[in-house]
Amino acid sequence: MLVPGVDVEWLSVPFTALPDGATAVTEFGGKNLGFAVDSIGVIARNDFLAANPAAAKLFEVAKLDINDISAENKLINDGENSAADIERHATDWIAAHQAEYDAWLAAAREAAN
Repeated sequence: MLVPGVDVEWLSVPFTALPDGATAVTEFGGKNLGFAVDSIGVIARNDFLAANPAAAKLFEVAKLDINDISAENKLINDGENSAADIERHATDWIAAHQAEYDAWLAAAREAAN
């Protein structure tokens, strides 16, 4: 797996050319990539969050490293794409990040009380 900033580097372009009327964030790490930068997050209704403070806290504190997301995407692209494969990937990720995962759950449980 290639690690951004170690094995690979984002290239900067002199300008962005988006379709007429389109706006997007195209800067990442101080470089203009020339295309829209993706942002992944949780979307939830306010009434759900108010009724479920543990979920709201979990959504707030749980963050995945882009390298972990890239690694998962590669596994799926390489054919490990069944529901069982993806569940195994998640279990393996949790085991490798157990302290971080446990801290997320502790924060969520505390918010529920």
